[in-house]
Amino acid sequence: MLILDEPTANLDPAATRSFYRTLQDLKHTTKATILLIEHRVDAVLPLVDRIIVLGKDGRIIAAGTPREIYATDGTLLHHEGIWLPSSCHLARALKSIGWPLEDCPLTVEEMEYAIRALQPSFLQPKFLSGSDIAPDVSTPPVSSSSGAAIDVEGVHFTYPDGTIALRDVHLRVPRGSFFALVGANGSGKTTLAKILVGLLPAQKGTITILGRVLTPRHRSQITRQVGYVFQNPEHQFITERVRDELAYSLDPSVDAEERKRRIDSLLERFGLQGYADFNPFSLSQGQKRRLSIATMVAMEQPILILDEPTFGQDYQSAHEVMSVLYALQQAGTTIFCITHDMQLVADYAHEVAVMAQGRIIFQGTPRALFRRPEILSQAGLDLPPLAALSARLGLNGLYTVEDWLRWAALYAPVTK
Repeated sequence: MLILDEPTANLDPAATRSFYRTLQDLKHTTKATILLIEHRVDAVLPLVDRIIVLGKDGRIIAAGTPREIYATDGTLLHHEGIWLPSSCHLARALKSIGWPLEDCPLTVEEMEYAIRALQPSFLQPKFLSGSDIAPDVSTPPVSSSSGAAIDVEGVHFTYPDGTIALRDVHLRVPRGSFFALVGANGSGKTTLAKILVGLLPAQKGTITILGRVLTPRHRSQITRQVGYVFQNPEHQFITERVRDELAYSLDPSVDAEERKRRIDSLLERFGLQGYADFNPFSLSQGQKRRLSIATMVAMEQPILILDEPTFGQDYQSAHEVMSVLYALQQAGTTIFCITHDMQLVADYAHEVAVMAQGRIIFQGTPRALFRRPEILSQAGLDLPPLAALSARLGLNGLYTVEDWLRWAALYAPVTK
């Protein structure tokens, strides 16, 4: 038996595809039983014979084939805060506005077939044009007129073993924006983040944070301006209790009563109420990630850099984490998010930059990126599932559930 616990959580899309191809080959060439523990199921679903679903209390709430588990619309799983396949999530949304979809499609291909079978009017030739169907309605950055939060000009970095991590990097992050940095594993994303927060020096080039050039003399002071959530949350923990981790992050001038109120509020916001006295290292990976984010949120810096913020999270926890980050951005915080999750980019980012082999090869809106398949391919990235569905149907610009709902509400399917 082979047991795998979220084996692709830190892999880019290309590496994830390669891993599951290998797993598929292993499944076909051996008699080994493969037990895969996973939150996100889009990539792995074609390999799966049987699913066992654990509820919030750790008990089995469903078991069966993928088709049986998602037979209707996955309502039970959704209520338990469990990720649904992207196509099933969209089907639930379309059914909520009256689309007569029957079963829950398990893949993008099945969702395409289900939509075409309904003959919706927006699939008629007059609606198939080269321009985006859905307008870009993302909220502009709160302080976009105030200049850049981060300005990177010509930065280079080489590790002692000779590995060149960054090559002439140029990047501008608008103040108050929700900014995403994407790219394959090893493309230089984490190295750049560590330079931005002063953990590594820029060997060449200039970095400006909120209008101030980052110099060796100022590197120790950068934590007042920039919070950093590490890719590995354990690298942040310095105390033996969850409550103490949060307390350490608060302004020492805060009085005891207000300190307790803020800690309790953070515990509640990040779903850690029952773990205040636990050792941070004893938490689950998902809980560790939420604690690492909570400690940085507590510090209230104007810039927050997060490396894979939704790593190890179920649907409900990921949604709550992103809601907190979105609220911070709306209040003026610059959110700089390193991620492999392209649906997160579609749903939240105002701008996205793509790294490949230590260089920035693209910077622009997510919509502009999704129209550049050659850039995605070069960086080992994929279209998010809903954007892939949009492309398969010959429709441009339907990249989020909200995009699909706005358009589908205007063009109801043909009923028989």
